Amino acid sequence: MNVAKTAFLGSIALLVGLTVLLYSQMTGSRGRVGPPLIVFCAEALRVPMEAIKADFEKETKQPVELRYGASQTMLAQLELTQNLARAGDLYIPADDSYLSLARDKDLIAEVLPLATMRPVVVTAPGFDRPIQSWQDVVAPGVKLGIANPDAAAIGKLLRDHLQKQGLWEAVKKQQPALLGTVSDVGTAVQLGTID
Repeated sequence: MNVAKTAFLGSIALLVGLTVLLYSQMTGSRGRVGPPLIVFCAEALRVPMEAIKADFEKETKQPVELRYGASQTMLAQLELTQNLARAGDLYIPADDSYLSLARDKDLIAEVLPLATMRPVVVTAPGFDRPIQSWQDVVAPGVKLGIANPDAAAIGKLLRDHLQKQGLWEAVKKQQPALLGTVSDVGTAVQLGTID
């Protein structure tokens, strides 16, 4: 009877030990994190992406590395690093045309719609002219600045739209400052280097 009792207690002890070991391995693996998720993201999305990153990292304990820039610049970076093991996990450009280019170059596996953006005209504090049409934007004396159409998605969208409206030549005649990103345009407006 002592042998049976000892075997039973030994089995219980073994079961408890295995359960504790299994539990510690499961909870320990939750605390471990792999390399950061690398996200190439359009500069225009900086504010919401910072909030999303904070929430995601808090919830999952997985670090996220956000790399901001112009959509075309990020596409070129992805292309240069495509053979590296950690080239990037997400590519979030500001325009669908860059997704098409990335797909054509076999740089992305799938496309999921996240959001839409809408272009706006921003004027410097104290700018005293009314803006009611593009003619007001390209009027003589207005220091115009735009995101570079060959680098930033919003600049490309603007150029394409204005070409369809027959207004792009008027913008070119204005000799706008071509800036890298939406944030660069906003900063130039704040500093007063453009209207």
